[in-house]
Amino acid sequence: MSRYYARGDRTPWKPSNGVSRRFSLQVAFSGAESGLASGIEPMAADEFPISPGEFGSLADALLARHRGTSHAVMTALSEGFVSAVLVPPIAPRARTALTPPRPPRHRAGGRVPGTRSSERGRPVRPAP
Repeated sequence: MSRYYARGDRTPWKPSNGVSRRFSLQVAFSGAESGLASGIEPMAADEFPISPGEFGSLADALLARHRGTSHAVMTALSEGFVSAVLVPPIAPRARTALTPPRPPRHRAGGRVPGTRSSERGRPVRPAP
């Protein structure tokens, strides 16, 4: 079984019910959190209509917030969802206009978030 995300007569994405349920809840939460319309209308007959302009605005806001935080937990919480919103098949196939991404900011000293200076490039492992 699938649910359909549709833009007019196009269906850019047909995820399984479980994936769709989680995605639609995260989109609704993100819209409420940002004060923007999600761009994804409520489901009717297994179909979620997409409003490209509104969905594009939400995607831009999610990306800006994700890039604008230095909080490691906030970054980890949003990373997968922001990626899911921005990569095909969702936004591009829905012909959603997105603001082109800008290069990531580099931190002073070349420190990679989540690593120790002696382990640059390797994830920090929790202490036993």
